[in-house]
Amino acid sequence: MLTQTVNPNDIIAEQSTTGSKPQITSEIPLTEGETILWHRDSKHGLICKEVALEEAVTNKRCLKYDVQNKRIVAQVGIGNVPEVVIMNVHRVNDSLGGGVFLTPRMLGLPALPFGLYGLPRRGNLKISGDVSFVVNGNVVMTFENVNSPQGLRQLIQALKRERIGPMRRRWGATVKKLGLTPQT
Repeated sequence: MLTQTVNPNDIIAEQSTTGSKPQITSEIPLTEGETILWHRDSKHGLICKEVALEEAVTNKRCLKYDVQNKRIVAQVGIGNVPEVVIMNVHRVNDSLGGGVFLTPRMLGLPALPFGLYGLPRRGNLKISGDVSFVVNGNVVMTFENVNSPQGLRQLIQALKRERIGPMRRRWGATVKKLGLTPQT
């Protein structure tokens, strides 16, 4: 029997048997150590669709990239601690199937004030909304019509918490070193 002693605080990453995971195909220029965590592209064209604009959230920033002109249209760094505001939330019911409305007169029966309707058999409720990034009271950029905007907001808040943690610890050490106490 093989036993392994592991420190519970160690992080052990899962080893994939199929090799590396495929990366998102994107034209966005990334800095060293930066990875795309969420991505969406907007295409134009009727037959030959080309990517015109890419929107992405990386581990370091949120940005919009104009693919045709090869330039960043807008960006905000996670270190700038942007407030993420969701606006224009709406629900879309994407249903499959349908039904038939039958009245007794259609069946050759005397007219009665009721009918039968077969309801849709399957449906998915999708929530969409605009995700805006606010820094110092100004909207820096907006990702429009995002599916599941609350999930994107939670991703960005997790990135902010990860980034703020070390800064908060350094600030606390500085306060202690200077002998300052927080006011209550």
